[in-house]
Amino acid sequence: MVVHEDVPTQGALATRLVIDRSVLTYVIDDLESAGLIERQLDPRDRRARRIVATERGRQVLADAEKRVAHVEDQVLRGLPEQQRATFRDAAETAAEAIAGMSPETDPCLAVSSVLEQPPARGRPRTR
Repeated sequence: MVVHEDVPTQGALATRLVIDRSVLTYVIDDLESAGLIERQLDPRDRRARRIVATERGRQVLADAEKRVAHVEDQVLRGLPEQQRATFRDAAETAAEAIAGMSPETDPCLAVSSVLEQPPARGRPRTR
């Protein structure tokens, strides 16, 4: 988000991501330790901190976005672009719903746990 959107402060970032501010602090600490982001004083309000991606952070993100795009291409290969966009929108909506209902739950782990459950009796499991 700090690369693609203008999020004014750390507090605004927490709100936008639907993450508790205290949890976000730990995430930011880890990303900062990894050299991916840095906290900077907000020039409009010196009490506030802006989260800014470092050059290394931008490079890591660009690489990850390329890899995700490649996997999406492989998985969604048979769908026309409009259906791909619909699928991505639905997946994002589901992830946001999970975060809204249970902010401490990782959406990827939530999906994995559902996929690992045995199918209901009498219905074949499909993937």
